[in-house]
Amino acid sequence: MDATLQGASADAASEPASTHQLWAFPPPKFEAVQCIPKKDREQIFSLSVLEASAVAHEPLANGGNHWTFYLTVAPNHLDPDSWRLIQLDCTPSGTPAAGGGDGSKANIVISLLEDRQLSRAQCICRLTTRQTLKVSDLVDTIIEHGREKYDFDNEGRGCKKWVAEQMDLFLKVGIITNEDEIQSAKSKMMFQWEKFKHIGDHSMWAMGSYYQ
Repeated sequence: MDATLQGASADAASEPASTHQLWAFPPPKFEAVQCIPKKDREQIFSLSVLEASAVAHEPLANGGNHWTFYLTVAPNHLDPDSWRLIQLDCTPSGTPAAGGGDGSKANIVISLLEDRQLSRAQCICRLTTRQTLKVSDLVDTIIEHGREKYDFDNEGRGCKKWVAEQMDLFLKVGIITNEDEIQSAKSKMMFQWEKFKHIGDHSMWAMGSYYQ
C-alpha cells in the first residue's frame, strides 16, 4: 500500500469517535388513538351509532377475559343490511409506560370490522345509548377527559378497568343512558367467561393508570 494512504488510514483509525458526525433520528411521535383503516378515519368517525356493547373476548391464560367495546353503526338507519360493527378497543401498544414501571402505554384502536356477528364474544353486555350519536362523540369524549392516556401494567392487564371507567364517563356525559345496564356489566366483569358461561371468579381489578 502507498505510504501516504497508509498514513491517512492510520490517522482515520486513531481519530476520536467524538469528531465523527453521528446521525440520530428521533422516534415517531406516539399516537394514542388509532383508526383502522386509517384512510377511512373521517368516514368512520361520522357513522351513526345505534347501540353499544361491552364484550368479553376469549379467556386469558392469566385469568379473566379481554374486555372491549363494540358499536353497531349504520350509514342508513332504515337498511339493516348496511349495519356494521366498530370495535373501540384499549390495548397495550408496546411503547414503554409514561408513568414509570415496566408497563406499556395504551392504544385506543377504532376498527371498522368485516365481522358483523360479534363472533369472538364470550359475554355481551348491551348498553343503551342516546338517540343521536356518532362514533366521533365517543372518541372526542375519551380525548377531552384524557382517557386515551392510559398505562397497562407489566403483564398487559388493565382493559377491564378502562372499559368500566369509560362506561361511567359515558353515563356522566349522556352517551349511555341506562345506569342499571352499567351496574349489570360491572357485575359480569367479576367472572371469567367462555361461551356465555362464567367459568371462574375474576374479581381482581388490574391497576392500569392514567398519565398526564
